[in-house]
Amino acid sequence: MLKISVDLQGLKEAEKVLDPKQYQKAVTFSLNRAVKSGRTEASEQIRKGDKPFTLKKSDVDRKMNLRLATQNNNTAILEVTSEPWLLSYFKPRQIAGGIKTVIKRTKKGFELLKGKGRKLTGGVSVEIIKGDRNILKKAFIISGKGGTPLVVWRDPKQKSSITGKDKLRVYKVYSLPSMFKKPAVIGKVINKIKTQWAKEFTSAVNRITSGKWNIGE
Repeated sequence: MLKISVDLQGLKEAEKVLDPKQYQKAVTFSLNRAVKSGRTEASEQIRKGDKPFTLKKSDVDRKMNLRLATQNNNTAILEVTSEPWLLSYFKPRQIAGGIKTVIKRTKKGFELLKGKGRKLTGGVSVEIIKGDRNILKKAFIISGKGGTPLVVWRDPKQKSSITGKDKLRVYKVYSLPSMFKKPAVIGKVINKIKTQWAKEFTSAVNRITSGKWNIGE
């Protein structure tokens, strides 16, 4: 799990011009808007940044949890957590006698589209970074428990006690925290949160002091 903290500016100045209730409302509102913008920025950078990963927005977003600030707690948390990704998320394709076997991402999960061909000999190609497809020569695609398609390989160092064959190992890669920690991503997320905070907090204070924001809203 990855957590980030950001120092916020302008709090002492606002305390001098707002009463406690006004101050708390401005802080809570602005902090929550800022951390939400940070989550959006993280998702955008991971999927569309300098080295974008081939992931769907919904898959990235569901692994980033928000714990919003409240009137009694001036802390908003963007929590990034996940196990390494299955290669099923990265458009795997298997060539079997010249016919493709593909794992397709759907709204309900994954769908295995099987081609007809000879014995699986061509390995599996995956596109982890957009536009950069690589081949895992010893990999192949199977249906796992519950019918989930998996990219696997046989580990010659481990034997199955049932079949005596090399054990199957599931290919996994990275995790969302490791993607998030890349300087090109986390730096832009922190900058976005700071920028959005300054924008939202300044606007909130101005609206309150000018009488344009009813504190009961």
